[in-house]
Amino acid sequence: MNKRGKLIWATGISGCGRKEYLDKLKKLCGKQNKKIKIYNVGDIMFEIAKNNSIHITHEKVLDTPQPTLNALRAAVFERILGQINQDLEKNDIVIINVHTVFFWKDYWLSAYNVQYIRKFNPDMFINFIDSADKILERLQRKGQWKNQGLTEQIVWLWQNMEYNNTENYKYIFDEIKSFHTIPKDQPEETLYYLIFEPWRPIVYAQMPISHLDEQELEKVHEFIRWLWKYFIIIDPLTIDIKYSKAENEADMRARNNQTVIRDRYWHIGQCELCIAYFVKIVFTAGVVDETREAIDTNKDIYWIFPKDPGPFEKYLVDPKKIYRDLDAFKKHVEDVMVPEIEKRKEKYLNKEK
Repeated sequence: MNKRGKLIWATGISGCGRKEYLDKLKKLCGKQNKKIKIYNVGDIMFEIAKNNSIHITHEKVLDTPQPTLNALRAAVFERILGQINQDLEKNDIVIINVHTVFFWKDYWLSAYNVQYIRKFNPDMFINFIDSADKILERLQRKGQWKNQGLTEQIVWLWQNMEYNNTENYKYIFDEIKSFHTIPKDQPEETLYYLIFEPWRPIVYAQMPISHLDEQELEKVHEFIRWLWKYFIIIDPLTIDIKYSKAENEADMRARNNQTVIRDRYWHIGQCELCIAYFVKIVFTAGVVDETREAIDTNKDIYWIFPKDPGPFEKYLVDPKKIYRDLDAFKKHVEDVMVPEIEKRKEKYLNKEK
């Protein structure tokens, strides 16, 4: 019997970089001899409109009457539905790449009727994100968005709504679906491993980087690269919140609040483990708060902490999981955790036979 591929429903707001990420994933799949097909819903909609003499432009498409847009989107989904089973038989992954909502003329505009999600019944939902100031910079280079009065704050909120919509999709089926959020600067291996090597534990890299110099920061990056040998790493450093200076207080407030929400709830929420590497002891409210969230959500927590832990450190983290040096922690990973990961791998592969 032919093995059926995985169907992925991928979302992200305009300018978030999801197409670029999926292009990199496609190249990785080619190197790994995995077949992938990507449906970019917006591109197909323009093709169908052209073939039916419906004049729409990229700059003004969202001014098109809603019934016309609904009909075009329905035509796209019906076309894909007509060949999806054949696609899944021929490919290891099929990805439907789409938005959930637009912010247009100060109005939240739904991108499609969610009934189609039920018809497709995806295996996994993915939401791509990036720092709002970078997204805003990209959008302002496009004619479609130049005169929409977008601000960094609006883009943060738009992205938050896209995340909420996508997360909620996982609940509309009898069985809750898999859902993950991926910063667009995460390695393409992130999604590849989520699909093809789901036995890998997902780790939130809980790295206190305040007051680190370049040499110390490189130690953090080197450790994260090492962790990728065995885990899927969600790295908060892939969202650069210091890329540009906020224009005003509202933008700065949104940037700060969204950083906490993203790291504390979105990232930690999708992980099994939290690993904090203290290159040196510095005060970091972020790590303390994230550790509290990890405790409350029953995550497995490890600290590499270069001094004897005090009572508060021992209260937050199991003392047996606090390591004085990096080599001792790496030894624990290779001696204890890797054999367990191999068992998970074997169990998964046996189930897939």
